[in-house]
Amino acid sequence: MSAESNAYSHAESFRWWVGNPEMGDEEAHLHDLLALHKATVELIRQQRALLG
Repeated sequence: MSAESNAYSHAESFRWWVGNPEMGDEEAHLHDLLALHKATVELIRQQRALLG
């Protein structure tokens, strides 16, 4: 398994909003992916700052 496919698997299985009664599963999954995206962008920013 490559790093990318492993990351994909983790992203696909991440569930925070799914099951929220205020939204459908598709919308909730989109919110989950957006949360992962925001976290990833921040982690990349932090890592770049460390590398200078």
